[in-house]
Amino acid sequence: MVLRDVTFDVAIIGAGPAGLAVLSALNGKLSVCVIDAHSWLTEWRGRFAALDIKFLRSESSANPDVFHSGVSEFAMRTGRRLPEFKWRTGRTLPETGLPESRLFEEFCDYLSSSLAHEFVVGTVTSVERATGGYDLTLDTKKVVRARHVVFALGAPGPPNVPEPWKLGPRVVHSSDWRRLGLDCVSSRDAVLVIGGGLSAAQAALKAARKGAKVALCSRRPLATRRFDLPENWPKRGRARLFEFYGTPLAQRAAWVDRERGGGTVPPSYLRELAGVRRVVDVVSEVDATLRVTFHGATEPFDATRVVLATGTTRNCARIPLVRDLVRAFDLPVLDGLPLVDETLRWGHERFTVVGALATLQVGPDAANLTGARRAAEICADDLGVYDIVDEPPRRLPHSNNKFDVLLGDDDDDDDDDSEEGSS
Repeated sequence: MVLRDVTFDVAIIGAGPAGLAVLSALNGKLSVCVIDAHSWLTEWRGRFAALDIKFLRSESSANPDVFHSGVSEFAMRTGRRLPEFKWRTGRTLPETGLPESRLFEEFCDYLSSSLAHEFVVGTVTSVERATGGYDLTLDTKKVVRARHVVFALGAPGPPNVPEPWKLGPRVVHSSDWRRLGLDCVSSRDAVLVIGGGLSAAQAALKAARKGAKVALCSRRPLATRRFDLPENWPKRGRARLFEFYGTPLAQRAAWVDRERGGGTVPPSYLRELAGVRRVVDVVSEVDATLRVTFHGATEPFDATRVVLATGTTRNCARIPLVRDLVRAFDLPVLDGLPLVDETLRWGHERFTVVGALATLQVGPDAANLTGARRAAEICADDLGVYDIVDEPPRRLPHSNNKFDVLLGDDDDDDDDDSEEGSS
């Protein structure tokens, strides 16, 4: 049945940070239905809890709220101390005082509860054209009808499982926080973590804190960086995005890969990892007992549990809903990503794509909080409801100057937003 026979202006599929950013940018000016199998930010919360992530990787201005200072104001109202960050040439900022993940989650609870919307629990299994819009059928057999659909689906593809690994009871991917199981390891366990980025470091440190014998295996020595984008992005992000937008679409995915440059860990994590065995090598063989042999001269490791912190694939066709959409609506895909236009519209439908799936138009921070908010502002402007809350109010004319969306509340190079890479 159609949900209460209502046609919503917008249906947002996905209740993560990108979906919340879109809801914030729409700011109650349209009727909105949010659809997710779980409540707001369930995946984010679960991942943070499973890996004991206590702090975000970037400052408070990186958040889903269209009002960039929302977290700071929330912290003051609730009696929290939240330091302010300023970027100064030649000065490295300390990592202390970054927003607590609990504060961020409480703020997101406050934000989502303050914005008008209807939340429907379920998984969208199909999207079909209908009178006045689209019918979204859920696994619960409910049908949501909407004039416009926003896809805020998270990762651009399924988890990357490199050879010779196969997922199983004792081999788990770091993105599968429900099965991660690091809360249950002890001194009787030997945990092998594969990967060279932040998730790998977090998994290795949690297992070590539980008393397990830990080995962290990466193809190259761990690289340290405060953010998961180059250190100069908060100051040079606009200039770099001009370069990104000047790159032909066919070359943008490769441009993003070069700019991001692979996984990194913040300096504080690198210091904590000093007591964890690190292996710079690749795995050549794994037997049934999880005895792991490496290509080089590294001695084998007998694991009781393996965590693959190896990221996700960039192949949206392996996401069932996206695969079916591409077939049903003849939607364009390039380099494993939806080929969206400058307004983030996909094909000739009233579909908008945000989050990591919008990388070809948003840029290398598409999966981060700042990229999610920028995409949300583009979406809201495309729907005719986005206004900057300054005096006097002004619109973001993306059709004339797409770079206007890079401007924050304060157009001061010393106070730019930074990207969030904790998740």
